[in-house]
Amino acid sequence: ILVIGSDTRVGESASAAQSFGSSSAVTGQRSDVVQLWRVTPSTKQIQIMSIPRDTVVTMLSPDNQQYGTYNRINSSYNSGANQLVKTITANFGIPINHVVQVDFSGFQDAVNALGGVYLNFAYPAKDAYSGLNITTPGCQLLNGTQALAVARSRHYQYYENGYWQYDGTSDFGRIQRQDVFIKALMDAAKSKVNPLTVNAFIGSIHEGVTIDDGFSLNELIGLALTYHSFNANELQGETM
Repeated sequence: ILVIGSDTRVGESASAAQSFGSSSAVTGQRSDVVQLWRVTPSTKQIQIMSIPRDTVVTMLSPDNQQYGTYNRINSSYNSGANQLVKTITANFGIPINHVVQVDFSGFQDAVNALGGVYLNFAYPAKDAYSGLNITTPGCQLLNGTQALAVARSRHYQYYENGYWQYDGTSDFGRIQRQDVFIKALMDAAKSKVNPLTVNAFIGSIHEGVTIDDGFSLNELIGLALTYHSFNANELQGETM
């Protein structure tokens, strides 16, 4: 499953989130997050491979006419999810069965629909670019807006020994924080999983999350029930 975090903002056209296989394009969109989820229900395993947004790949037609032979992988999303799928498969030989696209509003709706997500901060933290502002250390219940600020933070700072320390790991650090967040999100969802609540949860997210036409609601509910006892600590996360 290709999971795309789109940089579409609240209030932008809903057409910015396209279905897998759509031929339409939206000018200017980029993929903030590119993840490949390998889900194996028979063994109840979940493996996530994160591809940094600045990974340079060979561009396919028609992208190569606009961006050149080589460019960052997130540029190919400008032509739509289907183009990004083709680019990943052509460059890495990875077949993709489904696509899930999440924009800013969809991410916030998902967190809020669960009543927030708990994250533990060893130190106060901030990021002026993403809007992150954690003033006290410890376990924090984050709403959708706060969680988005964590997930998008590439200029992360933390307050230690009387000084603000800058985390210079940029996208690699952000991917690590996203992995921690995904585990926390799973923990928040586990206690609320049954066919009725899954249906209500999906309905609460509105147009901010787009799932390809081949990914049925029954299949989603089935996966949720299969993994409802999944231990988030067993999630295998890697960065390309």
